[in-house]
Amino acid sequence: MNSTISRTTGDVFIKLSTHSKSVFVFAHVAPKASRSNLAPRSQSITLQDGTQKEASKAVKYLRIWLDSGLTFDVHHAKAVAKAGTSLEALRGLAGSTWGVALGSMRRIYPQMLYGAAAWYQPGVMTQAQLTKITREFATVQKRAACLITGAFRTTAAEALNVELFLLPIRYQLDQLVKSTAIRIRTGPTHAITQGMLSKRTDKQLTLGGYTPMEAHAWKKSGCLRAPPGTLAGEWESREAYAQAPWREPPHVVIDEREKAVTVHDRMVKENKRVLVYTDGSGYQGYIGTSMIIP
Repeated sequence: MNSTISRTTGDVFIKLSTHSKSVFVFAHVAPKASRSNLAPRSQSITLQDGTQKEASKAVKYLRIWLDSGLTFDVHHAKAVAKAGTSLEALRGLAGSTWGVALGSMRRIYPQMLYGAAAWYQPGVMTQAQLTKITREFATVQKRAACLITGAFRTTAAEALNVELFLLPIRYQLDQLVKSTAIRIRTGPTHAITQGMLSKRTDKQLTLGGYTPMEAHAWKKSGCLRAPPGTLAGEWESREAYAQAPWREPPHVVIDEREKAVTVHDRMVKENKRVLVYTDGSGYQGYIGTSMIIP
């Protein structure tokens, strides 16, 4: 059985395993009235063996940098810096005859938006915070657009976005966080956070505030709320797969045209099967399809 240590910090009780490699303690930014009392403080912890563990300003977890106040400022700075380094490296490669194609640079800068639903929070952050974030990432997007097109740095970002069919960064972020909220809300029931299903009390919200996903579900600007003047219906759950991934896929038969017509006519005459008519076309490496069931 793992030995443990305990320490009380204010009204927060911490219980650690001596085998733990890292421990995360976060201080929520409370309302202005009590913000000074709950401001993040750096405190060291003494383990049973006498080892002094100093607090880190930020730690990386699942590719996202977390700071004690959950402002994600460290993550923003590191993501922008990493994207800039990648763009410079690819510019050197793209300028040679053996390097990567210049068009492949399109795939580099969206990597900096990884985990956007965690650190870009329209329903929780102030407009000033959102503007600061989008301005930082918009700079990287324009830099990438200039490298892709060979345009001058003074070229308007809006013109580059039109020429390259690039969605402005603030719309990209908004699209990412909303699609994530909808995917979680319509996913398996066991994976939906409780705060998205039932609203917490006013007292709880005053102490802890909304989480990013709760804001989408309960705040007026949330994407999970019914539009004004419409009937609020229940969100339908979606299955991740038509059938379980470990099951054998359905049997597929592709006949020649004459035989396919004969088989189809026979099935229509028997009227024992559900017929689904589909059509599809390829575009940019994807297939767009439609279907009809008579």
